[in-house]
Amino acid sequence: MWLLVSVPIYVLLALHLLMPMRWMSALMGFLAPLVAPWTKWHQRAKANLQLAMPELTAAEQKRILRAMWVNLGRNVGEYPYIRTIVKGGSKDAGIALTGGDAMREMQQHGGFVICGHFANWEMLGIAFAQHDIPVSVIYRPFNNPLANHLLNRRAQIAEHAFPKGAPSARAIVETPRKKRILIINADQKLREGKKIAFFGREVPTPVSYIKAALKHDFPIYMARVKRGKASACFVEIKRLDYTSIIKANPNKDPIIAIATAINAIFESWVRECPEQWLWLHRRWKI
Repeated sequence: MWLLVSVPIYVLLALHLLMPMRWMSALMGFLAPLVAPWTKWHQRAKANLQLAMPELTAAEQKRILRAMWVNLGRNVGEYPYIRTIVKGGSKDAGIALTGGDAMREMQQHGGFVICGHFANWEMLGIAFAQHDIPVSVIYRPFNNPLANHLLNRRAQIAEHAFPKGAPSARAIVETPRKKRILIINADQKLREGKKIAFFGREVPTPVSYIKAALKHDFPIYMARVKRGKASACFVEIKRLDYTSIIKANPNKDPIIAIATAINAIFESWVRECPEQWLWLHRRWKI
């Protein structure tokens, strides 16, 4: 079974040797919305979208979901080229960066970089690699060991890669002490954490990195990726002024106040470009 599931991945990696990234990205972006509506993932994405943004018309929902699959298909098509993009060998994947000052700050002091599954989220780590700034990442291992072996390109561009669980928990604790940069995707399904509002409904939200940041007066940065035309991406990084958030909420637990502000930022980003967010996870119980 593992081998059967891995075959398409082998085919994808083989194809990337035969065509430039812009062709592969376009091909997968074309195929994904043709196949995806027949899967359970599409129904889950549709239910999530209806729950979060019920004001949308059926036509708007359909447009957003189709565009989401195009984006996700492009992500899949671009994934095999990560090493090439890092080395600047692909002119098809231009990365425009807003937040160079923030990145230089992190080189000196470290920081938690909080991001979500927007556009091609892999481009965030690539942007750091292109500027020779070492970062650590947290990742979720696949159950399929063959897929893990094939899909390890993200880990290879990071200084350290920590699987979810005890290793990632230790990484969060150690990051401020070692003044590292740790990228955390904090917008999707989570079993643990505090219940924080997201699109008007409370969902389990990670807060361990907030506790570590407050304990060590360690900076938190918000980052997102936006997709432009084809494979062009825009990376935005900005420091979160959590001291001001705490002062503005004197009667609220500081951890809850910061987590609430971060979820509000995520929500604003989703509303701005709903077609570029990954709607597939069970972020709400439905």
